Amino acid sequence: MIRFFKETDRKDIVRIWQEAFGDAEKYILDFLDRFGKYMLVLENGKKTVSMLTLFPVKISVDNGRYVYAVATDKNFRNRGFAGELIEYAKRFIQEKNEKFLAILPQNAGLFEFYGKFGFSELKCAIKIDKMVSHAENSDFCVEKIDSAAYFTLREAYFNSKRYVKWDKNMLDYFAQIYNGDYIKLSKNGRIVACAFCYLAGEKVAIPELLTREDVIDDIGEFFGKKHIVGVKEGIAGEKIAMVYPESYSDCYFGIGMN
Repeated sequence: MIRFFKETDRKDIVRIWQEAFGDAEKYILDFLDRFGKYMLVLENGKKTVSMLTLFPVKISVDNGRYVYAVATDKNFRNRGFAGELIEYAKRFIQEKNEKFLAILPQNAGLFEFYGKFGFSELKCAIKIDKMVSHAENSDFCVEKIDSAAYFTLREAYFNSKRYVKWDKNMLDYFAQIYNGDYIKLSKNGRIVACAFCYLAGEKVAIPELLTREDVIDDIGEFFGKKHIVGVKEGIAGEKIAMVYPESYSDCYFGIGMN
């Protein structure tokens, strides 16, 4: 049976989550407190054995769901339970008159898995993996901003383009779980870029960089790091995300959880 999360599922969900992703129990319990109402679970013999979460998101004005934290009890894998949850999610959005499902697969092999369920690739971002140098005589000004300001800049950047739009509460949550910062870069008083960044050891990780100019060195200098990894919005690029149905495959999906 597939249903939404109940409080009695907590123990099983923590165990399945830690088996699959290795996160601390405190993080998982906080996630359930915040977002348990969006989690689907699959029961097998009255035992909770598989899960996924369906976050509400938008593309333009269309409502849809972001699929996150798909996992199955290690003793019940390879029985098709994750697939059953995906098919249920597809029926769920149809019943709710929602338009799409989007996902950021954790590894290359999962692109093939989700492809079997009608998901299409969004080749809309370019991967960054670059050693940066000192930005001599740079006239870019880099500043930290709050999630509300980033939300506004993100909307203005994409304007009429189709993109996955998170609300301000989710942007706050991203900053919290990654201990990250939203930034803007200005030049001669004009905003030329915005990004979400967090420190990952000796690197700056950038889950999303929205810019038409070369600002990598300036971001590295701002955070005091010489190496940047992440993604940059682009017309074509690497495998980053997937969407169902294919009619939404021209949209952009950058910042998210994976």
